Amino acid sequence: MQKSKLEEVVLEKLITLKTGIARHDRGVMFGFLLSLLPIFPSALFGTVVGFFNFQLVESGKLDRFESNLICKGLILGAINSVISLVMLYFLVRFLNDMGWHQVVEHLWETVQAFFRKLSFFNNHSVEKTTV
Repeated sequence: MQKSKLEEVVLEKLITLKTGIARHDRGVMFGFLLSLLPIFPSALFGTVVGFFNFQLVESGKLDRFESNLICKGLILGAINSVISLVMLYFLVRFLNDMGWHQVVEHLWETVQAFFRKLSFFNNHSVEKTTV
C-alpha cells in the first residue's frame, strides 16, 4: 500500500523531533517541558530546573550545546509563571467575590442539570402522537 504525502511528511517530522530530543540531556528536556506548561507550579519548577541547568553549563559540567534550549526554557518559564500567577490571582479574586458556598451551589446545580438532561434523553416517551 502506498503512503500518502501527508503521512510521509508527518513521519519525517516525528523522526526529526525524536532525534532532536534524543540529542539533549534529560534534565534539560525535563526543565524545558515543565516551562512550556502554563500551569502555576509546573512553569515555576521548570524555571528553577532551568536555572540549575544553566549553572551546570556555566560550571562546565553540562555541554554548551544545551545552553540555547535552557535559555529558551528560562524565558518561556518566566513568561508562563507570570501568566499563570495572574490567572490564579483573578481566579481566587473571582471565587472570593462570589463566595465559596455560591460556587459549590452553582457546581451542584450544574451537575444536577446535566443528569436531568441525560435522564431526559434516556427516558423518552414511546407514546404515539397523531396530528
